[in-house]
Amino acid sequence: MAKKRSARGRKWTERETARLVSARKRGKTYEQCATLLRCSRGRILQRLIALGATKPSPLRDRYRAETKWLPREHRVVQSMYSCYSASEIAERLGRTPGAVRNQVKRLGLKKSAPRWSYVDVIRMLQSEHPISVNLTSPRARHAVYNMKYSLSRLFSVGKLDAFIQSRPDAPKSRCARFGTWCPPGLRTDFRRLSLRSKNKIARRYLAREAERERQKAASKKWQSRPSRSR
Repeated sequence: MAKKRSARGRKWTERETARLVSARKRGKTYEQCATLLRCSRGRILQRLIALGATKPSPLRDRYRAETKWLPREHRVVQSMYSCYSASEIAERLGRTPGAVRNQVKRLGLKKSAPRWSYVDVIRMLQSEHPISVNLTSPRARHAVYNMKYSLSRLFSVGKLDAFIQSRPDAPKSRCARFGTWCPPGLRTDFRRLSLRSKNKIARRYLAREAERERQKAASKKWQSRPSRSR
């Protein structure tokens, strides 16, 4: 007796395909189509993908494979992303905010954050706790950490004053200057550091002192070298 072939391995007939397309046009869900055609929900989805049925059912959440993004939708995302949130764009396109975020990541779109103002930079430098200081423009916590690190690097190479003067709203006269004086916002509060951070700073200090001593010894050796007469 021949074994009965399962619905998964059976090929779709023209009649079944027509019934599936007709059911989807009437707004039937995937489960209802599977019950109507006596097969699984996954088989319904595979057939719809093969047919390129991109129009979803208005009664159910859209399936990712059925909602292909059109070039028009990509242009809408690119034009609106700089000024609107993902929820607002999703409402405009009739999609979910998660789907919009995935497309933004796939397209490589990034919002251009406004430049740091003179007032915000001075507030961070003058505050003993620059991470929790009130800024005129709201910033994410990681953005504040990154700015503090950048200011520390600029101060270490002597370019902090030039950076402050390059701010768009920096006053032409009486602009703040720090020079070699370390601002309170860049000082390290050792009382708030963990033991691991303290050990890391200590190792860095010892390595810097060892390098300085090595350079002094090399300089003395070079100066004490007898000069060769021609």
